[in-house]
Amino acid sequence: MAEYDLDILTSNGFSDMLFGLKSYQPEVYKYSHRRSPEQIKQDVFLSRRVQHIIAETAKDKSQTVAQVQEEAKAILDEMGHNFSLKTIRFMAYLLRKILTSLFRKLKEASVHNPVVLVPSHRSYMDFLLVSFICFSVDLPLPFIAAAQDFMNMRVVRRLFRKSGAFFMRRSFMADKLYWVIFTEYVQNQLQRGEQPLEFFLEGTRSRTGKFLHPRLGLLSMVVDLYANAGVPNILLCPISISYERVIEEPLFAYELLGIPKPRESLRGLIKSRSVLYEDYGSIYVNFGDLIPLSSCIEGKLDRMSTACIPRHLLLYLTDEEKEVVRQLGYEITVRLQSHMVVTPSVTVAAIMLQNQQGLPLGR
Repeated sequence: MAEYDLDILTSNGFSDMLFGLKSYQPEVYKYSHRRSPEQIKQDVFLSRRVQHIIAETAKDKSQTVAQVQEEAKAILDEMGHNFSLKTIRFMAYLLRKILTSLFRKLKEASVHNPVVLVPSHRSYMDFLLVSFICFSVDLPLPFIAAAQDFMNMRVVRRLFRKSGAFFMRRSFMADKLYWVIFTEYVQNQLQRGEQPLEFFLEGTRSRTGKFLHPRLGLLSMVVDLYANAGVPNILLCPISISYERVIEEPLFAYELLGIPKPRESLRGLIKSRSVLYEDYGSIYVNFGDLIPLSSCIEGKLDRMSTACIPRHLLLYLTDEEKEVVRQLGYEITVRLQSHMVVTPSVTVAAIMLQNQQGLPLGR
């Protein structure tokens, strides 16, 4: 039996072919029975309603029934499908190739430079979606900066760690030891690791749907690595994720009414399983254009001078570097905003908030 190199097979699109040939046995309507496209047309043609209207049309147009029958068959041939699972499999292969090629730029870029994924943050689903998309299109899976909210949930904590999440304290600027260790942990993986970094610029989920001011701690660590000439360049990828409804919608509403946020726990997660039976509408994910850090810093920082400073002696960024980070944070926020999708429910909510006394139904 011939042996094949799995990497060669994957690069030649063999995985896309396997996707098109995958087992397909969906559950179907219990009263249905399998028919060919021609049988469907025949059943429609012989139905009582169609035969009646053929007779009526022949009488109205002073034509023979046979003539109208030929016209009816021509109409059926014009509108009918010719469903073929072989064609569906070919289309699945083709569409997967097309969808994968849409991420080619990001794939190629991630080979030559470290990549930082910066999604908007509206739901806990955000980082799950990004990892799922990366896995689906063969992009490197990110290591994800997560807050310590899940640290009390032993099973979830282990699951997230094994999925690439690493945890950080909410505030640690004053703790020099923690700051240095965390900074080195992030920069070491960006510089020498095979995975991109993912973090949320807003820091926490927006409860109102509005963008929060950027939290610049992690971004400053990324800029510091580049400014210190630790890597030739770093590419930032804004990812705008828009929801019709987020799964945390009821919790956010309570929080906006002043009810404290409940502490994350495994029991609470189990109790919230009812969300699986709700309809939350559509989710829109937009991968924005890559932002080379070199183009953002060009003319603003002198990397040669910065690299001459022993960074282990300099705990925090200089004022000049902080200003670059601040401008970059707001630039990324603007790009995230520009690709968000305004759904009908959001539009209606905005109109109602502007007319809290109510609106006539006729408007």
